[in-house]
Amino acid sequence: MILERITALGTDGSRVKLWFDDGTGMKVPTRVVTEQGLYGGMVLTEEDLAELMDSAQRASARDRAVRIVSTTVISERELKRRLIQ
Repeated sequence: MILERITALGTDGSRVKLWFDDGTGMKVPTRVVTEQGLYGGMVLTEEDLAELMDSAQRASARDRAVRIVSTTVISERELKRRLIQ
């Protein structure tokens, strides 16, 4: 699969959308692009794509946990419950 382009989402630069040659797109935190060394025109194997999806899910969960903890007083148990949802 070919990563055709990367476009910014929103104004804070924290998320981007990856566009693939099959017409699909994937929203990911910007740091995933840097960590994975992604660029437009890059050819991704099935293994690369699986690693990208896993990395994006972990980064999104981490970002969500930070948002939850930074805005409310919450127990570890409640945080785990909300992240699993």
